[in-house]
Amino acid sequence: MGELIRLERRPVVVDPNAQYREIGIYCFGRGIFHKEPRSGLEVGDKSLFLLKKGDFILQVTFAWEGAMAIVSEADDGMYGSTRYPTFRVDENRVLPDFLLNYFRTQGGLDQIVRICPGSAGRNRVLSVRRIPEVQVPLPPLAEQARVVSLLQDIEVKIAGALELRRQGAEETRALRASVLVNFLPTSAPQRELGDLVAADTSISYGVLVPGPDIADGIPFVRVQDLSIRTPPTTPAKRISPEIDEQYRRTRLVGGEVLVGVVGTIGKIGVAPETWAGANIARAVCRIVPGEAVDRDYLAMVLSASPAQAYFEEATRTLAQPTLNVSKLNKTPIPLPSLEAQHQIVRDVNAIQADVDALEAIQTDCAEELGGLLPSALSKAFTGAL
Repeated sequence: MGELIRLERRPVVVDPNAQYREIGIYCFGRGIFHKEPRSGLEVGDKSLFLLKKGDFILQVTFAWEGAMAIVSEADDGMYGSTRYPTFRVDENRVLPDFLLNYFRTQGGLDQIVRICPGSAGRNRVLSVRRIPEVQVPLPPLAEQARVVSLLQDIEVKIAGALELRRQGAEETRALRASVLVNFLPTSAPQRELGDLVAADTSISYGVLVPGPDIADGIPFVRVQDLSIRTPPTTPAKRISPEIDEQYRRTRLVGGEVLVGVVGTIGKIGVAPETWAGANIARAVCRIVPGEAVDRDYLAMVLSASPAQAYFEEATRTLAQPTLNVSKLNKTPIPLPSLEAQHQIVRDVNAIQADVDALEAIQTDCAEELGGLLPSALSKAFTGAL
């Protein structure tokens, strides 16, 4: 590296009345990003250096994580602090993009790590004076150009595939949401949610002030714990038995439908049997379904877009969004016969299982795509590309 690059810094005199737009560098070779412009007055005594197109640039505190880039035309004329040393590349010997790609390989990055003494984070700072120690493979320029071109083509194809996967994931999420709506009965009579709870129960929210986490205390359900299909076996937080005793009315036995009513409005969950004996937060309401409504059917209806739209309209915003119990009680619920409810649940679950399988394929595809570029980089610098 000492033969291929030279340090070239361009300090500027900061004018308090001028505007300066600085850069940052993403880790893992993901390029440069632009910060919001600041006046020279805001910059203060901080030293700034001018960037020019073609500069090879590193971020000294995160170079060990691949925070390095080539300054592009879009970055030309911007500024970096002392943490961003700039170098000029001898392009008669090495192409800047070939050099950058080498440091995106594990072998190249390992060499940078070796000249970044320290333990981790900001304590692990690049030793600029040791950069000449780094060894770089140097095939002829024509071969370098071929490798750079191939890697660029591969990245474009990977980006296209990732975009298709993203679109597919969005369509899958839309499909999951539409399944519930399409199976809701349109001709069934409407009942208010408050009329469908079990006798001698009411829709209630839980503990107002839970206090600190108690290691051997009572399991405590918060909005983040709610899920219809994959709730945690046990909530992470626990409260004291004394506080729980004050809210006996909202203790769970398992099987209740739970609704987020503060902050994250309308998040739905079903309490598993493993939550028996737990209590709930103020941000959660407990619903014990009565004999006229199937628990799983009710959870599906509440998570579907018509009920969610009602929640949004009924929510009031104070310090944070809040859905009052009185409004929750009036949520309209289409109520066909129990037999029809059971059939709807079976049909929806069957389709959801297919959607789950589709999402699993998409996840596997994303993992495979994520491994393609490292594989291509490795092959490029071992002569196998």
